[in-house]
Amino acid sequence: MKTLLFTFCVLLALFQTTAMLKSNDLDRLTGKKWFGTLTYLDYSTNKIEPIETRLAVTRSVKGAGIYNFLTEYPKEASHNSTDEIVISRDGTQIDGETLKERILQKDGTLRFVTTKEGSDNNKKASFRFTYVIGTSSYSRKKEVCYAGSTVWFTRNDLNLKAN
Repeated sequence: MKTLLFTFCVLLALFQTTAMLKSNDLDRLTGKKWFGTLTYLDYSTNKIEPIETRLAVTRSVKGAGIYNFLTEYPKEASHNSTDEIVISRDGTQIDGETLKERILQKDGTLRFVTTKEGSDNNKKASFRFTYVIGTSSYSRKKEVCYAGSTVWFTRNDLNLKAN
């Protein structure tokens, strides 16, 4: 009986500490023009390359937790994109990524970490994304770990400031 009670308490504690995003966690990105740099690892040269980047985020009319991200690359307009980013209703996913950690820091900065499986450079890989959203700064780092390895490396790093 004690073992059953102990197991129940442990499971309850784990359930209560599950990280969850709120449907309005990305609101602080809206209503501002963001500018800065995306740096990425160019596999053809094995060098870190910077790209000037602009971002505008709006809430979607489709409902809570849905945002439209308009990303522009002034010097590489062919790579411009519009993406719909969705926070799942239960708050455990964003854009198909699984939430691992959500921390609201004392200064109001929101930091959260997600993971996703996929492929990179034609190899199976795990991805780890670290988001940091402040009142006038936004960053998103994508790290990659190839299947069979324990080594993570930065694939790209977006660093923006509000205008």
